[in-house]
Amino acid sequence: MKKLLIFFLLIHVFELASQSSFPENWMGDYSGKMTLGYLDRPGDELTVELSIQEVIPDSVWTHKMIYRSERFGDITKDYLIRAQKKGEKQRFVLDEQNGIGMDLSLMGNCFYGFYSVMGTTYINTLRLNDDGTLLFDLFAGDESTKKTDKLDDDGEPFEVNSYTIALHQTVLLSKKK
Repeated sequence: MKKLLIFFLLIHVFELASQSSFPENWMGDYSGKMTLGYLDRPGDELTVELSIQEVIPDSVWTHKMIYRSERFGDITKDYLIRAQKKGEKQRFVLDEQNGIGMDLSLMGNCFYGFYSVMGTTYINTLRLNDDGTLLFDLFAGDESTKKTDKLDDDGEPFEVNSYTIALHQTVLLSKKK
């Protein structure tokens, strides 16, 4: 059962990897209302702007996101997306321009990021939809909430670790005209 599930997931990943339109259909300026959700306090909403522009043809693009908060003022995340080749494979890095670079996986029309900072694990996606909008999602969970279940599947013991999600950020970004 476990091997069959892994097989189908791998087929799906390979199909998605060959269907990307980055950067052609991604570049531009976007805006939208972000929903912030917290496990332990009321949620919030704020305006977000995102700019994706080519800096160096076929290798570097801006990824500048501005969070416009009435309570905290403007918070700017001024990153770069850098393409890197490893053999025949195209890889991407989200460069914070401060010595930190986080791997991004581009599968289909969606970037996926997975990283940990000071005991909190983050998963984010940035997906280009068919209508030209971008959907950004970020989820975070503290590693101290780890719960482990063990199962013996057809004589193969394995563990499943799960974590409590304590934060999410979601925004549908529309291209500015």
